[in-house]
Amino acid sequence: TVVTQPNLPAFRASNTDTTGGTAGGLTGGAAVWICNGESFDNGGNFNNSTGWFYAPVDGYYLLTFTIFMYTSYDNDSNTYFGIYTSNGHIIINHGTKGEDGGHGVSGVFKLDAGDGAAPYKWSGSAYDMTTWRTGSYNQFSGALIG
Repeated sequence: TVVTQPNLPAFRASNTDTTGGTAGGLTGGAAVWICNGESFDNGGNFNNSTGWFYAPVDGYYLLTFTIFMYTSYDNDSNTYFGIYTSNGHIIINHGTKGEDGGHGVSGVFKLDAGDGAAPYKWSGSAYDMTTWRTGSYNQFSGALIG
């Protein structure tokens, strides 16, 4: 399949759901961080109700997930977030005891047509992490780069 420049698969979305915005479906208690507010979705390959991007063609994709978060100050658990794909994932540790701030994770992933990718979060204590939920504070984005 050939992709021409106007049809380059690319998307950007953020979580604007003030009621939680996560869904299960990953191993070990991790939850997909659902980005329901699309800024753009060239090609229509991002599903804003599930939080998953599905590669339309084989290739290398640059994926990024940024988030501003804060934890409750009465927990001792670590919070992790990352990008999960069918071909592996990247994870980073947020920290403990209410260490607030913005964090980001990104990488180049080899995806085959139909492979999925989604941002996720996992906390050691029943998802005790909360975040700011606007496009300027969190986003999941990606594009085919080769």
